[in-house]
Amino acid sequence: MKRLIAVILILPMLAGCASVVRFHPVIEPDSKSETLLANGNEVVFSYEDSTTVALFMQTHNVNELLLHVFYLNNSNSRIDVYPEDIVVEYFDDYILKKDSLYVYPSDIYMQRIRNAQNMQNVAVALNAAAAAMNTSQTTTTTGSVGGSNVNLQSTTNDPTRGYLIMNQASNQIDSNNIQNATVNISFESSLLKRNTLFPGMFMEGNVITTYRTSDYYDIYVPIKDDIHHFRFNAEVVETQSQSSAPNSTWAEEWGE
Repeated sequence: MKRLIAVILILPMLAGCASVVRFHPVIEPDSKSETLLANGNEVVFSYEDSTTVALFMQTHNVNELLLHVFYLNNSNSRIDVYPEDIVVEYFDDYILKKDSLYVYPSDIYMQRIRNAQNMQNVAVALNAAAAAMNTSQTTTTTGSVGGSNVNLQSTTNDPTRGYLIMNQASNQIDSNNIQNATVNISFESSLLKRNTLFPGMFMEGNVITTYRTSDYYDIYVPIKDDIHHFRFNAEVVETQSQSSAPNSTWAEEWGE
């Protein structure tokens, strides 16, 4: 039996942190799942008659998880896919029960990113405005009044310096907007969005969730009438290095 394997690997920077978290799949003996390695990632494939789902997971930023998910329609009819319906549960060591992580719809996550970028620009503008208002210059003049020497001081603002400060801030904001737009287009294109898969079609991309440390995670991926279940153990690995990897994609057919 042939199976289609398609995985895109998007590895973020590990910026000199003290440790990283690796997520290892837990495969039950009687499950319809298997694990393959792809550029250091442990990718789990779950097979049902109508659908196939594969995924791997990794940390993203400080308080987020990145799930890379692959959907394949094996049925003879079209299937609507809703990535935001994925459920991610973790075991809370404090209250000894499972709790769910928030799964971001792609549009809400991108709006969150843009809001953070706008706040950074506001901070640049406010700092520049405060600096421009503090451009006063004090001049001391020595004179004589009634035969006695006195020092006369006068304070004036420097409008030229204030203009330069505000102009520099404006240029910084313009540069930020250009850089953010480029990054946003690239990242948004990698996020999974709602789609209809016709027979034989597949799609793959990233889903972002909130992140809580735990020993294991259960992931449920619904598609049509199937619910694909994945479980991962978390391993903390000490490291002092900084590394990155370019985006890469591989897809192939294999079978006996």
